[in-house]
Amino acid sequence: LGESLEAHTGAFWSMSLRPDNKGFVSGGADHNVKFWEFVLITENKNNMSKRRLSINIVQTMEMEDDVLFVLYSPNFKFLAISLLDNTVKVFYADTLKFFLSLYGHSLPVQALDISTDETLIVTASADKNVKLWGLDFGDCHRSIFAHDDSIMQVKFVPYTHYFFTASKDSDIKYWDGDSWEKILVLSGHDSEIWALAISNDGEFIVSGSHDRSIRVWNRINEQVFIEEEREKEFDNMFESTLEEEMNQKSEKEASDPSVQTLATIKSGEIILEAIDLIIKEEERLEDYNEMMKYQPENSNNNNQMDIDSTNLLNGQPIEEFLFSSVVKVRSNDLSQAILVLSFSYVKIFLKYLNIWIQKNKNIELCTRLLVILLELHHDQIVTHKVTVSLLHEIKSNLNKKLNDYRNIIGYNVAGMNFLKRSIEQTKDTSFYDISSEYEKLKQKQKKKKRKLTHFTERD
Repeated sequence: LGESLEAHTGAFWSMSLRPDNKGFVSGGADHNVKFWEFVLITENKNNMSKRRLSINIVQTMEMEDDVLFVLYSPNFKFLAISLLDNTVKVFYADTLKFFLSLYGHSLPVQALDISTDETLIVTASADKNVKLWGLDFGDCHRSIFAHDDSIMQVKFVPYTHYFFTASKDSDIKYWDGDSWEKILVLSGHDSEIWALAISNDGEFIVSGSHDRSIRVWNRINEQVFIEEEREKEFDNMFESTLEEEMNQKSEKEASDPSVQTLATIKSGEIILEAIDLIIKEEERLEDYNEMMKYQPENSNNNNQMDIDSTNLLNGQPIEEFLFSSVVKVRSNDLSQAILVLSFSYVKIFLKYLNIWIQKNKNIELCTRLLVILLELHHDQIVTHKVTVSLLHEIKSNLNKKLNDYRNIIGYNVAGMNFLKRSIEQTKDTSFYDISSEYEKLKQKQKKKKRKLTHFTERD
């Protein structure tokens, strides 16, 4: 041991080497990010001078919460810092001037990485999600439900947008950061995976696990077909889901709508694909309207035929297409299906939810969708100007529709009571509440069962 220094007063969580190899940065539970430099010092022992490597602290930056992860970008442009408050702060590495704040995870970010071209940053969290962000404006490109347990490590393949994730579910997964598709699942560890490293040429990765093993995974030349891998995964997931449902002890557990199943995953994909198509259709209509500004008036009919023939939504209006996609999702799967939506998709969903309410489309379903969105994305919705104004508009429109429904129900109840009184006066017939009679019958059956049980025990 050459030297031992006290770096942080709290737990030491993370460190990152500078790309120029002249120092490193560290972060810990004392809310501090500390910057260190390598120095050569001279020691005199037994009248002999000897030089050895040491470190000096250069600067300390205090953060608002515990520092869980620190990382320099490959070209030494950015410094990304993950905090215990579920956010990631990005600073300029040279001046330490604040650049971006990335917010969206529901649990702390335990690992992150920046692509070699410094255009993407990927964050992995204990909420089992991976999020891809643009480093130009800090917008979330996609949120992916990646693993069945906390994600401990994430690494980009150098000079690409492919990346690996490692989780406590003992799996390593390989992803495409541009198409947001899962390419491959590497299964081999028997317990949680804590560490992951990738070679500079991307030809192999090394993983370390709680099962006390270190595994080296080499790249091979065999082709991987994504559709085949996905089919295999769905088959395995479907079989495991069936086994779990068969082993559940009660009907309540078996029908729990919060359990992630193959059906909820497919339902989420249906909504995501519908919104992707809507984004493309909106861009196409915007280009068409821009083009029409410069077209002569007599060409409107031909252009209208062209725009109708290239409709991406099978001739349906945009709001009708998304609504029909949402209606296809089972009621019990709605919460889990909406969980996969990133905040950029939530903003689009809220816009069309307001249109559905205005057009009086299944107000009960719209109300439930609004409650689910607020439960899952409340913090983001109430801190964004666009969604806050949209939320006020939805509240106003929804209150009007609910008041209309309340008046209709009240009118119907009054009419039923009037019919009831009329029939009772003209005929020797009386009405009674069947639900109360049913409850009395159930209570009698329960008493009989108790007596029978007590009698059996005494015998």
